[in-house]
Amino acid sequence: MGTVVTGDDTVHGWTSTSGSALTGKQICHAVYRADFAEQGDSCKLLSPPPLVVVSTGPQPDALELIERPENCLCFKSVPQVDLLRLAKPALFVTNAGQNPFMESLSIGTPLLVCPGFGDQIPNAANAQKLGIGEKVDRPTQSEADIAEVVAAYEAGVSNATRKVLGEPREAFLDKTIDVAAELGQAGGVEKAVHILLAETKKSKP
Repeated sequence: MGTVVTGDDTVHGWTSTSGSALTGKQICHAVYRADFAEQGDSCKLLSPPPLVVVSTGPQPDALELIERPENCLCFKSVPQVDLLRLAKPALFVTNAGQNPFMESLSIGTPLLVCPGFGDQIPNAANAQKLGIGEKVDRPTQSEADIAEVVAAYEAGVSNATRKVLGEPREAFLDKTIDVAAELGQAGGVEKAVHILLAETKKSKP
């Protein structure tokens, strides 16, 4: 869910709301519970149940009162880029910060995006628009009971997970493969440097 939301930032961090209805902790806990329920060892979406790897961040209460299924591994941090490239996961649950968003696009894995703030919000919208995944927006401030808001958000994450991992999955997979292929043909850093140098030469008097 990102280093900021799981960190101690006073505006966007673990105990902060970013102006929404829920804190970083409440958002993360809802996502973890939904993920464990849908992809845990009793998973009905994939057979056999998948290996679920979770990067929880540094908080001591990152998994407070949350039961971890046997097929789920939780760490404070993971080598995300290597894991994505080597495992090519069936689903990448992410906040869609620019780095993880581009990393996931480059390897062609379907997304479940749970944005927190900033660039994560338009990236989540783009993921859904491109057809490469589903998004679950952070709840806005509401007069509803906070427990009801958390429950509704958690249900949204569960529903989105079932949609991406359910049948037929090919629609999401085909889109992600197409996007990864387009990015692969773009030329990467080398092409970007070439363009910048060419433009710099043009601008010189």
